[in-house]
Amino acid sequence: MNYPLPKTPKEIKGFLGLLLLADCFENFRNLSMKYYGLAAAGCFTAPGLSWAAALKMTQIKLRLFTDIDMTLFIEKALRGGISQSICRYSKVNNKYCSSYDPNLDTKYLIYWDVCNLYGWAQCQSLPYDNFRWLDNFEIESLDINACYANTPDTCCILEVDLEYSQSVHDLHEQLPFCCEHQMSPNLQDNSEK
Repeated sequence: MNYPLPKTPKEIKGFLGLLLLADCFENFRNLSMKYYGLAAAGCFTAPGLSWAAALKMTQIKLRLFTDIDMTLFIEKALRGGISQSICRYSKVNNKYCSSYDPNLDTKYLIYWDVCNLYGWAQCQSLPYDNFRWLDNFEIESLDINACYANTPDTCCILEVDLEYSQSVHDLHEQLPFCCEHQMSPNLQDNSEK
C-alpha cells in the first residue's frame, strides 16, 4: 500500500514517533521469541506474557480445581484492589494554618498511599497441585505454626473467624487489617438499576 508522505513538521514528528514505536515493539517481539519462544503479540498484557514465560521456564504443570467448592472458596479469599477507610470531611487545626486556634486540639491531615502491603505474601511459593480438603481429624490436629514454615511442598489456605480485640479498634481504624470484599452498609448498591 502507498501512504502519503508526511509534509509538515507535525506530520513528520508523528511519523517518526510511529516508526520508533514500531521498531521498539518489533525488537520486543524478537527478544520474547528468542529468550522464551513466546509471541509477545499473542498476549493481551505484559503481565500475561510474564506469566506465560514463568510457566514455560519453570515447566510447572498447573492443575485445575475439580471441586467447585474449592474454586468458590479461593474466589472468596482473593484480595487486591483498594482497601481504604476515608473520612468525608475533616478540618485541620495546626500552626501552619491561617485559621489556627490554639484553644482547640492540634490536628493534621495526612494521606498514606501505602503500596505493597502484601509484598511478602507475593514472594512465597504458590500451590499448584494436589489440592484437597482436610478431614475433621486433620483440622483438629493442625499446627498453625507449621503452616508458616517455609516448606514449598506443603501449604494450606485457612478460613478463620477472628476475634478482634476492642482495645485495638481505634488504633487500626485508618488502616484496617483482614480486609474483606464488601460494600459499606452505608452505601446504596445501584448496580442492578
